[in-house]
Amino acid sequence: MMRWPSSPWLVPAATVTLLAAALIPGGRATRDAQGRPTVVYAHPPCPPDLMRVYEEAFRQFREQHPDINFQVLHITGNYEDKIKVMFAGKVAPDVIFMYPTALPAWVELGALLPLDELLEDGGQTV
Repeated sequence: MMRWPSSPWLVPAATVTLLAAALIPGGRATRDAQGRPTVVYAHPPCPPDLMRVYEEAFRQFREQHPDINFQVLHITGNYEDKIKVMFAGKVAPDVIFMYPTALPAWVELGALLPLDELLEDGGQTV
């Protein structure tokens, strides 16, 4: 059985990486009043101590990228069901939190976009 690394900064670091990938041209074109691209990140419920770790990662991201309108959508209740409804209603967030074990189900739904081409178009590699 594969063991996932356990570090309090692993998921926030991965989140920031995914956010950076979400900003590559070709994604959602929503902009705020100042013309900054808006990136919406959906976050599930979590314990307050862990949420403080995420909030610090979000604060650092906003500080390092003032040209991006970064919004966190805190979802309460059944996170996966609410995300599925958002996808079905064509109002899905730009970036979602996902446990690795849930990935196959989202792929099967066709809800995820491979980032390879977007990264290449933006001059980045994985």
